[in-house]
Amino acid sequence: MLALNFNVFEQNGMGDLYIEPLELFQKHPTLEGWTRALELTWEETGVIANIERVETLESAVVYAIHSDGGYLRLTAYAVDQGEPLLVILDTRGTRANLDHLREEGVLEDFLTVVGSIRAYPYLPGVEKPGFD
Repeated sequence: MLALNFNVFEQNGMGDLYIEPLELFQKHPTLEGWTRALELTWEETGVIANIERVETLESAVVYAIHSDGGYLRLTAYAVDQGEPLLVILDTRGTRANLDHLREEGVLEDFLTVVGSIRAYPYLPGVEKPGFD
């Protein structure tokens, strides 16, 4: 599982890895505006055929990205305190499908994580912020 704050990622000099989602958030800084802009981009490029909106939470939208070879990526775009966040869970193999993830409770657990994710402020020079 991967969780990141796009703004912190950019401030650490790694923004070029996820430039499109961050640029779209900067143009559309609400969850609804951001995810709609992402979906329009996916429609324009044709990748929408492999992406399914799974769940809309209060502060996040969760997608399933399907790929050949038994690969499924759960991807959540979230906004907390005005910060754009990303949560990813990769699954592979014959059991990497939404039905199985629902049956096994994995999707529910992922939604719990996504629904509780919070943004922490960028602290220059601090590699690992302390958590109380």
